[in-house]
Amino acid sequence: MESKKYICLGVSISGLIGVALLTFLPPVHVVFDWRAYSPYVVLSTASLIARGPRELNPLLIVTLVVVLGGTIAYLDSLRFNMVLSWSVFGLVESYVPIFQIIASAAVLCVIALRRFKNRRVLGDL
Repeated sequence: MESKKYICLGVSISGLIGVALLTFLPPVHVVFDWRAYSPYVVLSTASLIARGPRELNPLLIVTLVVVLGGTIAYLDSLRFNMVLSWSVFGLVESYVPIFQIIASAAVLCVIALRRFKNRRVLGDL
């Protein structure tokens, strides 16, 4: 099970590095704001607190979808222009992180609720 945790962590960190590398690739230098990086931080946090296959399997699926979907959308609008043209990159930069954050936060909330549901916050009163 530890291998899936490290796979999830590695995929989310590679997505973070991929977004950072897009800043330095020619022909156009784009500086992303914090919203582009936040889904990867949330997924890394979720992979650190996840335990067991019931949490790691959905986390791996969501991580792959978020990282691959964001990478394809960013690269296509910045470099390839096959589906999305350069003129809609502003929309891609605005809306792709929102969908990534929604998926990442949902999986983090589910894992956090599963992790902390049996703990008593106030103790025995």
